[in-house]
Amino acid sequence: MLQEKEAVKTRLSIGLLLITVSMGLTPASARVVVTGEPRSTLDGMVSSSPTLHLNLGTTDPTIDPALAPLASAGGFVANQLFLGLVRPDEETGAPIPELATSWVMSPDATVFTFTLRSGLTWTDGNPLTAYDVRYGILRSLDPATGVEFPYPLFWILNAEEYNTGVITNTNLVGVTVLDYTHLRFTLEQPAAFFPSILTLPMARPMPSWAITAHPTDWTEPAHIVTNGTYRLTAWTHGVSMTLEENSGYYDAANVQIGRVQFSMVDDAMAWTMYQAGQLDSVVVPPGEWNAARSDPVLGPQLHVATRLGTYYYGFNTAEAPFNILLVRKAFVAALNRQGVIDLVAGQSDAGALSTAQGLS
Repeated sequence: MLQEKEAVKTRLSIGLLLITVSMGLTPASARVVVTGEPRSTLDGMVSSSPTLHLNLGTTDPTIDPALAPLASAGGFVANQLFLGLVRPDEETGAPIPELATSWVMSPDATVFTFTLRSGLTWTDGNPLTAYDVRYGILRSLDPATGVEFPYPLFWILNAEEYNTGVITNTNLVGVTVLDYTHLRFTLEQPAAFFPSILTLPMARPMPSWAITAHPTDWTEPAHIVTNGTYRLTAWTHGVSMTLEENSGYYDAANVQIGRVQFSMVDDAMAWTMYQAGQLDSVVVPPGEWNAARSDPVLGPQLHVATRLGTYYYGFNTAEAPFNILLVRKAFVAALNRQGVIDLVAGQSDAGALSTAQGLS
């Protein structure tokens, strides 16, 4: 499957393998990923557990869920290795149950009580409980962990105070284990959307014993303990990574791709590998976009997906001449807005672009 680079970068980063798990994407040939039952592979045989070949890019990813940015290669992999209480619905983005079966919101939207599935386990056989969820969130808030953007968790009572060192007592943070399968969150203020925050990797359960035993390299294949759809079985840094189906995953019966093999090459090499049948999906390099969509072979394989986003360019008003309002207005007035849209749309076929202006 060909992917237009800019339009679907975020979706590739956070969604492709999640869709693989829940919808059963299966490679039908060297280049196309389709939905449905297992299909014939290149040798003409039917595989009940095929391998999906993808590219992660050249940067060795951070797969620690506390540290992996969501829209990144690391976040992409972390999504497959670590599950949270909830996950976003693929169509609507609304939070739906994952490790949790349900949750109850207080009338004032300041207290949320989650019920976990029973019988959840980690890949080392240890039970997964509400204590692991609490540990993961507190680890992400711990200033020693070094999470770059912990602020989404600051809706939790005293989370910001703990993260900034104002308090050190974790019992004051509004994450309370009621028992092995029940967890209560107390918030700073009403936030009916709070379950959506729990879809972030930094809010997922983490294995305290594995991290304590191997604090600097716990994400290496020899040490990592996970709870997701896949487990990490091989990682040659800067070269490749392999994920294998986790037989202990609670919904393992519905996983149709048994192995995910990642290459780690640049976009140009990935494009070459795709055309040689070595990758099942790839983003199209910007310089190849027009040629790909007009190619009689590659064009039908091209899939274009849009993503929502707001981007802006701002002025540093502390620097001359942009400390003068009229200068800023002049630059805004001189911008060829339609030209920007035409340029971007011409490269990516993005048909729903719009611009707005604001000055202060």
